[in-house]
Order: sequence, then structure tokens, then C-alpha cells
Amino acid sequence: MGMGLPEAMNKIGYICIRGTYFCSQQSVLRLLLFILLNRSTRPAFLDFTHMLRLVLHRCRLRRIPVTLELPVRGAWCLRVSNGYKVFDPYTAVVTKVYDESADRPLIAEEIKQQSAIGENDFAPTLLDASEEEAWYQEEMMTGKTGYHFSPTDTRDFMAIYATEVAPILRDLILYHPSTRVKVGAYIEHMPDTIQAEIDRITALDAEAGRFIQAFFDRALAEARAIADEDISLVFAHGDFHLFNLFSTKDGVKLTDWEGIGQQSMLFDLFTYFYSHLWTGKSEDGLVDGVEKGVEELAKQLEPHDESIASGIRVQSDSYRKVYYLERLYGYATTFKRNPKQLLRWIRIYDDFEKDAAKKRETKRRTAVA
Repeated sequence: MGMGLPEAMNKIGYICIRGTYFCSQQSVLRLLLFILLNRSTRPAFLDFTHMLRLVLHRCRLRRIPVTLELPVRGAWCLRVSNGYKVFDPYTAVVTKVYDESADRPLIAEEIKQQSAIGENDFAPTLLDASEEEAWYQEEMMTGKTGYHFSPTDTRDFMAIYATEVAPILRDLILYHPSTRVKVGAYIEHMPDTIQAEIDRITALDAEAGRFIQAFFDRALAEARAIADEDISLVFAHGDFHLFNLFSTKDGVKLTDWEGIGQQSMLFDLFTYFYSHLWTGKSEDGLVDGVEKGVEELAKQLEPHDESIASGIRVQSDSYRKVYYLERLYGYATTFKRNPKQLLRWIRIYDDFEKDAAKKRETKRRTAVA
């Protein structure tokens, strides 16, 4: 088990360097040694710029004000839903510290979920927790992440997907029994919340707001057109992107489970493929890749549940239409983003749909000819 929070009575200061919080009291030499010994597996944000600014701060040559204080020491920490995660690479422990405003029932439920999920091979193990003090600790994942899963060559990307990623997607889908719902009933609570967030963004950035609004209007119209269709909701990670996956000596692990819940069947699959487009390393628009990804997942599901495998083959387009509303709703609630970040994701979705439309048109013309 973990060692608890020895710093609970003493707040530790963190400084913000390019969006990442670093412990203001840590040894730069020790952190640099960790980076040098883990070049292939270090987080992408631990680069020369971060190190230089941290050195200048520690040498009192360019002081950075402490903007965050937490009751636990680590090398760096990141903002997550309802709190912060503090990473200590020297003890291989990650500690989540909840905000003071976090509801106690939410903390208790999340710790319970983390404990259950941690019993699976694809997730970090829960080491220790305290509902009363509002924290939990889990093992820190080290291994190849991010760009390891996102090679430039699409064939390599798909090969990694088939062998390392699709099995986790399969296991998540089978983790709990699925629930069948009408599309219309499932999405009915989403539009008002999404619209309110778009209105907020438009007030900050009118151009970004107009583009997001146009995409939302199209996505909502397409989802409402299939309102009477039945789809399956399954247990989903909620933020299944390249940088939450780690290829470790014990197999592929998936981290950051704060966004878990029931989502449409292919929610995590689409998030994974779109995150590859987000890196800018993809050689194409991945329209064929997504189709092949769905088929590969169906093949891996078939021995366990033929009806689920058949369903995602037949309804993949419907799931994609629902996905956009789910994602926009997530941005408006759990994963709030600034206008520029959200606009970048919407452009990725929009470009994918344009590529898919071109492919459909090419198929139609070929069939007519």
C-alpha cells in the first residue's frame, strides 16, 4: 500500500511553466537525471525549455511565483477533473488531491471506481486512499506513450492499433453489460448545455464560436435524423487518447480514468483515432483507417459477443454521428477547453467528415459508371 500523505500539514508550492506545474522546491539535478535515464519514456512536456526555466527559478535568476499549493510533494502535477494529480517518478506513485469544493459522495464513488478498475490488467493499481482527507494514490505508469502509438506511416499506426489498442477497447466494451437506448432519448439533454457553452465561447471569440456553432448545428441535425434508431451504451474510459496509453513491460496500460461512464459503443474508438489526427503525424484523413479499426474491433469482439460485433459493423456511421454530440457535451461539462483548443478539435472532426463525404461521392460515381 501507499505511504499516505506525509506532507499533509505542510503545503508544497508549485510553479507553472508552460501549462505544467513543477514543484518549486525539488532538486533540478535529480529531475534531470530522471529525464536522461528515461529518454524514450519521459513525458513529452519535460523538454529543454521547462528545464531551463526551472533552473533559472531555482538559481534565483528568474523567479516564477508559486501559483499552486498542495499537501503532497512530487516532481510535477497536472490539473484533472475535480483536483490535481501529482507525479513522483522517484517512488513511481501518482497522487490525486481533490479540490476543497469536490463533493464527498463524488470522492467516495471515484475512489471506489479506481479501486475496481485497478484490478484489471489494463489499468494502474490503486495503492492507498482516504475519502476523509480527499486523496488517493495509484502506481505511476512508465513506458512508451503518445507518439509511440502515433507513427507517421498509417500501416504502422494500424498495426499498433490491432495488437495493442483494440484489445483494450474490446475489454472495455465487455466490462459491463451494454444498455440499448433510442438515439433521440439519449441526446435529448445535450443540446441546451452545448449551446450555452458555444454562446460563452462566441462571446470570447466570435470567429471560433461561428465555426463551432455551424458544426454543432450539422451534427445535431444528423443525430436527430436517426432519433428512432437503437444504439448501445457501454462502459467507456471517456478520454481514450494516445497520451493516456502506456506500452509498459507488463503490457499496455490506460491511465486517467476521471471521465469514465456510459457512452455510445464506439466513443473510445473515435477518440483514439481522432487523437492521432490531432498530432498532425497522420499521412491521410484516416477514413479508411477508422473503417478498418471498426472491423478489427468487431473481429476481436466476435468470439465473445456476436451481436455486439455485428452491431458496430452495421451502425458505425450512426455511432460517429452520436459521438460528436457526446464530445461537445463533454467539452461543455467535464472537459472544458478554451476556444482555441476546442476549435482545433472541431476542425479535425470537420475535416474528417469532408474526407468521408468525398469518399462516399467517389464510390457513388464508380457505381454509376
